[in-house]
Amino acid sequence: MKLTPGNLLTDNVRQDSSHLGRQDAFHVPCIAVTCDEMVYASEGVCFTDESLTTVRKCRDNSHHAIVDPFLEDGAGYGDCFWVFLLPGVVNNLTHNFEVDLKLTTEQLELEQELQHQKDKDPNCTECWHIKDGKISRD
Repeated sequence: MKLTPGNLLTDNVRQDSSHLGRQDAFHVPCIAVTCDEMVYASEGVCFTDESLTTVRKCRDNSHHAIVDPFLEDGAGYGDCFWVFLLPGVVNNLTHNFEVDLKLTTEQLELEQELQHQKDKDPNCTECWHIKDGKISRD
């Protein structure tokens, strides 16, 4: 049984309560990033470049990280904030970790096209998003 974040400690606490009250502390891989739209605590985000410095909201389950769950007021354009990487995105977690995430050429092109649409429509940058591999406007 895995005793790591993102997994249940036990499938049925009524059958196995041995983990109740257990305490532990663990490292969570985080990266300081910025964004060009408003994001809020625990919101799923995707990286938009290979440098892993910029994120956007993900409106499907393809996110790479979540916005700092302790962030009280959200973060907007140009703000620097933490994102917590999802389990499995990092292998060999230490203070200097390597992210095992390679954005495909298709993903990078889609991100560039999304930014192009936002630049053409500066009054509604938060209206544009990627969902299910396509760019759309709310």
